[in-house]
Amino acid sequence: MSEDETTGTDKLEKGKKKKKKKFWQELNTGHLELAKKVIEKHQDEFGHITTKNVVFVSNHGHAQKRYLGKCRPIRPPYSLLLGEELCYIIEMNEDRLEALKLTLDKDKKAIKLLIFHEMKHIPEEGCIKGEKQYRKIIKHDVDDFSVCLEVAGGNGPYDWVNAKDLPDITL
Repeated sequence: MSEDETTGTDKLEKGKKKKKKKFWQELNTGHLELAKKVIEKHQDEFGHITTKNVVFVSNHGHAQKRYLGKCRPIRPPYSLLLGEELCYIIEMNEDRLEALKLTLDKDKKAIKLLIFHEMKHIPEEGCIKGEKQYRKIIKHDVDDFSVCLEVAGGNGPYDWVNAKDLPDITL
């Protein structure tokens, strides 16, 4: 790549191909275990979710993507392959979590809050076949993350990078 002197941006030299970064996903049972703790502690919020309804996947190779986590419904044809009970997939962008140093916190407080936030996308009828909200997503914005912090308690603002003073929502 060479730098374009007029714009200061990179452009490809003739005949050179841009290398694609490798992207892969893997099941993350560690996040599933954290989700169990969050569900157990917050039955009023997540009593409708079991760990049979959700699977956690770690995405790698997406450091440039701005999301930390995403909740997605599992729809056909994948639902036909995975079964009726499994209704949602929660993806965690491990590259971003590592870049923000959120994976260094031994208590995983920030990860638990992120799991809480992502599970808030799952409606109460989300895993009941035949219901209007079956395999749907509740959309919300950044303001809804305040619900997570209200549940967590504590006296923000919080140092997310070092997880200092972050409350543990599973205690």
